[in-house]
Amino acid sequence: MLKKLSFAVCILYLSLSCSDPEKFIYPNDGLVIDKTLTELKAVGQYSGASTCTAVFVRFSENLQSPAYVLTNGHCVQGWSQNEVNFNVPATDHYVTFNMFKDSTSANKVKIQAKKIAYSTMKGTDLGIVELNATVGELAQKGIKPFNIAGGIPKSGTAIKSYGIPVTGIPQESQFLRQSSSVVMGKTDLIEFSWSWWDMYATMMPDIKGGSSGSPVFADLRDGVIGLINTTTIDAESPCYLGAPCESVASGIRFSQNTSYFLSVTELKGCFNTEGVFNPDAPGCKLDKGKQANIEGSPIGAINPTINLAGSNTPAQKNWNYTILDQPYYRYKIGKMGTSNPRDINGYGQAIQTSVKPKIEDLLPVEEGHYYLAVIGGPSPVFDQTWQQPAFATLARIEVDKKAPTKEPSISVNDFDDAYRVSLNFSPPELGNYLYKIGDLNADPNDMKGYVTYRRIPLTISKKDLPVKICVIGYDMAGNPTKPATRSIFK
Repeated sequence: MLKKLSFAVCILYLSLSCSDPEKFIYPNDGLVIDKTLTELKAVGQYSGASTCTAVFVRFSENLQSPAYVLTNGHCVQGWSQNEVNFNVPATDHYVTFNMFKDSTSANKVKIQAKKIAYSTMKGTDLGIVELNATVGELAQKGIKPFNIAGGIPKSGTAIKSYGIPVTGIPQESQFLRQSSSVVMGKTDLIEFSWSWWDMYATMMPDIKGGSSGSPVFADLRDGVIGLINTTTIDAESPCYLGAPCESVASGIRFSQNTSYFLSVTELKGCFNTEGVFNPDAPGCKLDKGKQANIEGSPIGAINPTINLAGSNTPAQKNWNYTILDQPYYRYKIGKMGTSNPRDINGYGQAIQTSVKPKIEDLLPVEEGHYYLAVIGGPSPVFDQTWQQPAFATLARIEVDKKAPTKEPSISVNDFDDAYRVSLNFSPPELGNYLYKIGDLNADPNDMKGYVTYRRIPLTISKKDLPVKICVIGYDMAGNPTKPATRSIFK
């Protein structure tokens, strides 16, 4: 996710026909767009849960239909991995169109959102936003919608994306840009707590925060094929926030300098002939949110074989999830890549929630990424009234038993009569600290005296010097670093 990674997404530059295109190149940013490409007025900057890119699209010829924009789910909602939202008021969100380099404040068109017609980060990363305007009203302002393309082109096809990146870019340079690459094929992704199915890989450069939601085209005349949603450009920690991993048959794979987009070509089935969103339409393949919900832990990285952060608190050794909102459920546990939560094979028999509301199976101990998938229904017989495996509710963990890849980071600042000591966090590798302060003979390997660092800088009076600070860092799974020390003298 670009943002917010936005996770999040605004993209880069659009090719210009000019005699000296190099004069328009910004470092790592590509070619600047100007308003000679008027159809791109329909690509705007989305301001909502985060700052992203959005595209104005149409699903009928009806000028009186509501105006809709498409963007990423993480741009319009919170970060829940299982939420599916409908018709959420969003009058504090808005889209700014006509975001070209040479647009003035008077040229830009700012349209208030009315509601989030649909959003989710479950299985995909999609937001459908109804604006407080009709298609015809936007057309009168010179903003004409794009069509939705008929399908994703084959691998190797040239594609372009248009968006408004913001991370590391001064506000005066936040304007519409183009990025170019080819379709590289379809893959499943995991990032942070999210699992996204059937995403498309591409080597588009310069995807940055603000690029999320940038529309992807094979040909502008054919319409939008997808939306950029995440990238591994500048990523540090594979599979963590801002560093998606591919879930393939052999397991988990991290591909550097790769960006990903989701397809929107099947959204036509979710709008009626008047151009109004209708998720219950027979042809709509979106997740309807009719599901078993889960509540509990763990989630994220865990080492089920050690005590927590050097304490006497035992490691969590079991899944601990309570099933909600459905009278019956089935579940399945598997390893990402080698097992598929969307396949009904491997799910257990139906369980009555009132009889056994919790899943407490042992956690796996072999390193890797694992899922707990749950589906629910109204009766013990699995049929079409049940939540289907394609839309299973997921909890996902990484069993990680390796030491952190980073050493503890200690900052010491000198004040008039004291030193201020801070321990610096860098999740997921440095997510917690224990420390103790003693004389210069203090043994950093002796756990006696260590306490949890509460993210409040430590103040050490110069009257108490010299001292030795002993520090142990822990990653998000609870694995410790080797002890580090810092001595402060008078």
